[in-house]
Amino acid sequence: MLNYLIKLFFLVSTISLLACSATVVQKNTIYPQTQPIPDNARAQFNRALWAAKSMLLDEAIVLFNELSRDYPQFARSYTNLGLLYLTKNELTAAERALLHAVAIYPYDAIAQNHLGIVLRKLGKFKQAEQAYLAAVKYNDEYNEAVLNLGVLYDLYLHDTSKALFYYKQSQSLLANPDSLVQKWIIDIQRRVKKDLDVDTDLAVK
Repeated sequence: MLNYLIKLFFLVSTISLLACSATVVQKNTIYPQTQPIPDNARAQFNRALWAAKSMLLDEAIVLFNELSRDYPQFARSYTNLGLLYLTKNELTAAERALLHAVAIYPYDAIAQNHLGIVLRKLGKFKQAEQAYLAAVKYNDEYNEAVLNLGVLYDLYLHDTSKALFYYKQSQSLLANPDSLVQKWIIDIQRRVKKDLDVDTDLAVK
């Protein structure tokens, strides 16, 4: 039970991700991870971001909604709205905002990953899988999304081979592999071996 709860911890979003504003060029793609801020929107965006980082969530939601009305093709307004609603556990609103964000600009791995988190919380596991896979597609070094895929396959979709693959991939992205994730890898390997032993016994009988 403790191991299960620890794995769930890795699927939790934090408000600090709202500060991610750098443009990062992904491997094997010409698309930047996030849209640049329109010049005329920068001051408005910074006010909304300050409110979010100050945990003035309702004020930040108002400001990002205003920004989305003024710049409807600026996807990061919707991404930040999704993160704010997720922080408030308003999952339907978070899903709507993040779906809007990735519809405008699907290459944002942060938006895709957090859409996956929201969909997983809503019990939409196959849709969460697609969102996480999109996050990894557009940033194959985004360890949070890679690890979220591993946990999703392990706990919710019960696909041990894929869970093992993404846990190992997550470890490969770290300078110092995570000892807890390594325990999960060993646990899956033991389960797979046990299942194989059972199948072998049945075949012999």
